[in-house]
Amino acid sequence: MLSIITKTSQVAKVEFKTDPNSSNVAFKNWNNTGKVLLIANVPSGIASTLALLAQYTPFPFFDKELYIEIEENPVETKDVSGSYYVTRYGGRIEIRNY
Repeated sequence: MLSIITKTSQVAKVEFKTDPNSSNVAFKNWNNTGKVLLIANVPSGIASTLALLAQYTPFPFFDKELYIEIEENPVETKDVSGSYYVTRYGGRIEIRNY
């Protein structure tokens, strides 16, 4: 299992899909590449929590560190809007309060 560490201030978008149990979460400037990292198949309850925390990041003490397990190394993908990285949720996210 692979993992990444980021912050709630990096949440760019939470996408709720037709399946009420699964969402996509996008993080901006992943790994300082200037590109987005999209994590697919995040449980909707976790995605909702990340969306809520991301709203409060203008206040520095609300910015939380996130430890996210992913299934595979992110793969660069291209579409009409540009290129971004994609991976799948690996089963665990920690919201750290330090």
